[in-house]
Amino acid sequence: MNIFALPIAAALIAGAAVASGTWSTNPAEAMQQAAAQKKGVMLEFTGSDWCGACISQKTQAFSLPKVQEAIGRSFIPVELDFPRKKQQDEQTRATFNSYKKSYDITGFPSLIFTDAQGRPVHIVVGYGSPEQVMNDTAQAEKALKTQQELTDKLKGKLSDQERRDTLARLLNTVPQSSIRTFYKPAFEELTALDPQDTTGIRAALERKELLKTQSAEMVQNLRENNFYVLAAKEPDKAIAILDNSLKKEGLLPEIRQSLLLTKARLLIQRNEVNEVEEILKSAIALLPDSDEGRACSRLLADLPNIRKERENLKPGEQPPLPPGAIPAAKCIVPPAAKK
Repeated sequence: MNIFALPIAAALIAGAAVASGTWSTNPAEAMQQAAAQKKGVMLEFTGSDWCGACISQKTQAFSLPKVQEAIGRSFIPVELDFPRKKQQDEQTRATFNSYKKSYDITGFPSLIFTDAQGRPVHIVVGYGSPEQVMNDTAQAEKALKTQQELTDKLKGKLSDQERRDTLARLLNTVPQSSIRTFYKPAFEELTALDPQDTTGIRAALERKELLKTQSAEMVQNLRENNFYVLAAKEPDKAIAILDNSLKKEGLLPEIRQSLLLTKARLLIQRNEVNEVEEILKSAIALLPDSDEGRACSRLLADLPNIRKERENLKPGEQPPLPPGAIPAAKCIVPPAAKK
């Protein structure tokens, strides 16, 4: 694929060494091996000397034999490290940055499970426990098998309807964020075969892209209004900014849920817990099964404990923090658009 021309060439020139154990640091070689062994590739984007979640995942999950075995069954693991302190030669850094750009990596750690051509079949962002990593690997294994079966089927002789249905199944199997870049030929063919979008693929993709755009706009708006500083020092003003943001028309449910969830957390910070329940319930009702909706449900379930903890505190007074804990206001982070 054209998108991999530069990264693969750079990796082959660099001749990156194989990491300890079964991990490689050469994505191009790993993809060649995967093709020969009829496997996929697991790309781990990590910051080995600064990213706490990356370090924990490496020591707590990837070091375990059962996790290594689960990954190695269907994938060749590759580490793409982005250190801040350790020395790294310029060629390796340039190669890894090419892959980082190609896969639109915005958070660490990130796991990109791909086929032997580098096309994603499953994407995970953030820390995973051993059980979570094994579960994600199993999901990726299933997606890879389905993707390969459908790809092989498309090589055969099919009617237009059969091709349309097979293409739709393929694009519903892989991450939406990878469709326009890594599955462009399949997407374009489906568009030609299904101009009315009866499969709903285009509509779902456009919604996902709108969510990403609105999320970025929300973050930019909050930054321009100095929201994150106000959240820590003047929560009343921060809440007013959220209320004003919620007045905007056309916001997707996930964005409204994120704003309402942040408002609920600020009210809890001010010990105005009695106002929180209705806010959370209204947020959940917008889209119960979204990530934001589930986060609201978890906070709602914990509300009795929060109320008990804060019932005797004055407005703005905070309960004692456990050692090493971070104040709640500093934990308020808008959601990234889903992959």
